[in-house]
Amino acid sequence: MARDGNGSHSLPESAFVFDTIIDETKVNNNFSDISAEITNSVDKDGQTVWTGNMDAGSKKITSMAVGSARTDSIRLDQVQDGSVLWGGTGGGTADVITVTLAPAITAHKTGLVIYWLSSGANTTNVTLNPNGIGAKAVTKNGATALVQGDIPNAAIVGARYDGTQYQLIGSLSNFTAADETKLDNIETAADVTDGTNVAAAGATMDADFDANTILAANSDNTPAALTIEEQRILGRLTSGNIIGLTAAQIRTFVDIAAGTTTIEDGATANTIEEFESAEQTIAVGTSSFTLAHSLSGQPQICQIWLRCKTGDLTYSIGDEVLYGAFDYGTSGRGFSVIPNATNVVIRQGSATTTQILKKDDGVLTNIVLGSWKMFVKAFYLVP
Repeated sequence: MARDGNGSHSLPESAFVFDTIIDETKVNNNFSDISAEITNSVDKDGQTVWTGNMDAGSKKITSMAVGSARTDSIRLDQVQDGSVLWGGTGGGTADVITVTLAPAITAHKTGLVIYWLSSGANTTNVTLNPNGIGAKAVTKNGATALVQGDIPNAAIVGARYDGTQYQLIGSLSNFTAADETKLDNIETAADVTDGTNVAAAGATMDADFDANTILAANSDNTPAALTIEEQRILGRLTSGNIIGLTAAQIRTFVDIAAGTTTIEDGATANTIEEFESAEQTIAVGTSSFTLAHSLSGQPQICQIWLRCKTGDLTYSIGDEVLYGAFDYGTSGRGFSVIPNATNVVIRQGSATTTQILKKDDGVLTNIVLGSWKMFVKAFYLVP
């Protein structure tokens, strides 16, 4: 009988029993079936042609020969080495290129990729003829024909067939003299021969820039160095170039009426005066002290600071802590700050201790009074 679909085979006749007469028809049936299955098996010398797909059962074919025809199986090393896509050194000329793939291709197929080593820089548009099957144009960025220098000498070049022509893979284009003209207004290729000093007419160079200069563009979109004068804001008025705006232009720019004092020519920003007192000993119990601040008016902001003089509560010598002035309640801890036009008066509560948060864990803890000094900062905004 034939195999059962899973590859298993069994004889068509039941097993023969000892010391009984064997029917020759049954024997012949078994032999015929065995012969048929041998014929259906794959011969190791390649005589048998497969008639169905072979399931390798998650196994692999090892020690294969290198594929040499397009219909052969391919080995992994052929893929890694890229040999099936490699056309060698280009033949023909730098513009009319021939390459040889092995195994040989017989037709241009959409998606076909070919690599080769160029034998010279092209001088005009280029064609590629692999294995003598006919020349096709080589283009860039779609159907754009190549120009002089797009393929450099001794470069590895890759191209993919798109159904009409071979498009270069990646960017191999060199700047031509015309391209150099567009770059920073450099007018000729000779302008870039000196790598340390490009002195092309109209070019924007490093020497044009300093700490007061930015790169902008002229009305014709060419780059230019723009120097910003003092007390200017960078901007662009309607239909104009980027410039450093004057105060009058800023009023127009932000639609502020003329005469508004918010923005005016030569305006001076308000001045903030600052006072810092000498270090004061932190007293215990109800007490006060008066500090002359020498500011132009009554300070709007006053701060009490503690400065560590001996390590305490994981603070280091010199550490400064902005002290929360008020800690009323039943404890009587804290300070009141009473500023006036000439003095800052500090009134201390009745408690004999002062607390701050420890530096390492934030636990509220009494300080060692002798390890700290107090000082005051005051700020006055001059009208």
